[in-house]
Amino acid sequence: MGESPDRGANFFDRLISKDDGWMASYFDALSRADGSLRSYLTEPARMKRFYSAIRGRVTSPGPARPVFRSNSDMMLLHDADAR
Repeated sequence: MGESPDRGANFFDRLISKDDGWMASYFDALSRADGSLRSYLTEPARMKRFYSAIRGRVTSPGPARPVFRSNSDMMLLHDADAR
């Protein structure tokens, strides 16, 4: 990726700008793993293989994209229906 996690903001900028958020999502998941699980998942050959499997072939939209559409007016319809 080209930037060390020790570089804080620079690392974060590079992480979120890579491949529509897939690398950031993968990094987040790995950072939550502990002990032997983290060691297993971060072994270099496995990391590459697991990342490819998680990312898949259809990469858009990425995991950083919102689940809901950006049109907030649609949410108003739901509120009106609930009354």
